[in-house]
Amino acid sequence: MRNRQGEIVGFEIDIVQALADAMGLELRFDVRPFPELLPALERGETDLVISGLTMTPERNARVAFAGPYFVSGRRC
Repeated sequence: MRNRQGEIVGFEIDIVQALADAMGLELRFDVRPFPELLPALERGETDLVISGLTMTPERNARVAFAGPYFVSGRRC
């Protein structure tokens, strides 16, 4: 999501910024439509996808997931 100044903001932005800071990396955002995220990663056009992307067996067969960084919903 973007704030009134046009900056990308949100929970996931904060997480990836903290990760980049801890690793001493410069962060550059590449905003794409959701259906283009995994193909861009597979082509090497981006290094990381962080977009509430649920890990499924099908997606995990295509790209490597580091594991969940957030679990939502109720667990029974």
